Amino acid sequence: MHPWGSSYIAECNNRYIDEVSKLGVSIGFADPVSSTSLISPKQFREFSLFEFYKCYFGIS
Repeated sequence: MHPWGSSYIAECNNRYIDEVSKLGVSIGFADPVSSTSLISPKQFREFSLFEFYKCYFGIS
């Protein structure tokens, strides 16, 4: 996988989430590339869901 693959991006997102959460603000995110308007639910589960969970659990 490319070094800037989804795991790298999720790691960067979580670093950002950690820093922003120190400011006491709410955090939300969206991934329009993973929208099921663009990819199938199967592709979402295969390529995006695990990385989404990494970010989701980084917030909660």
